[in-house]
Amino acid sequence: MTCDQRRDNIFLYAAGALEPAERNELRAHLSGGCATCAGTLAQAEATLSDLPLALPPVTPPPEARDRLMSRITAAPSLRIAGAAREPVRPRTGNIARWALVSALTGIAAGIILAFALLPEPDKKVRDELADAKSRLEKLDAQITSAQDAIKTVNAEKLRLVSLESPNRQDPKQPTGRILYDEDNGLWHVRVVDLKPLPKEKIYELWFILPGTGAKPIAAGTFNTNADGTHSMFVKIPPGLKDISLGAITEEPAPGGEQPTQPTNLKLAGQVEKKPA
Repeated sequence: MTCDQRRDNIFLYAAGALEPAERNELRAHLSGGCATCAGTLAQAEATLSDLPLALPPVTPPPEARDRLMSRITAAPSLRIAGAAREPVRPRTGNIARWALVSALTGIAAGIILAFALLPEPDKKVRDELADAKSRLEKLDAQITSAQDAIKTVNAEKLRLVSLESPNRQDPKQPTGRILYDEDNGLWHVRVVDLKPLPKEKIYELWFILPGTGAKPIAAGTFNTNADGTHSMFVKIPPGLKDISLGAITEEPAPGGEQPTQPTNLKLAGQVEKKPA
């Protein structure tokens, strides 16, 4: 089967809808280092994460809106410092993101104003506003992830790093891969069959530099889904070059600046050197 023939299966794989036999075959192919299919998988995951944006907006309950508006209109006028400044005009390519950020800022300002004006805010209204703010933040994160995926798929300098488990005796070994986007300084990390952790523990990703004295650099924490999968984009710090390894350890939550025990290593992969 060619990479073009696998394209449809990759989208089904990302959606968790592939038959077990086909899923195992595709997983084996991805772990073999195919950068083309790995890029298609990153694009599929970003597309699926962007689907909630197509859903119709949810209108808050009328009573919640009425209570909030009555409290805000009853308050004295507030002067915001710098309000008379010339507004910054976003570039055309960033209008959607600017609008979402503006909406998040407006929601946050409304929540702060409501809490400041009311010594005893209504719990139901407070919970509804907090839920709306949380949903907007998730949508913003999904937009950022989709933008990063597009950058990665179009990158010219793209390398694949296979992540393997040091425990060869485990019958169901976790696996993973890193798409190393040198053009944009991004890692797209995907893990499979890595069991979810209890709340007191967390997985932590590390940049490992060459040399015995080099300390690992924390790159982010995560937990896996119920099926043992997780995907995320990680920004490489400016000036950080010559990364030799990527590693994932299991740590006490919320994670730390250095790994706690060598035995906590769950996945690791070597970053191949650039060709001369």
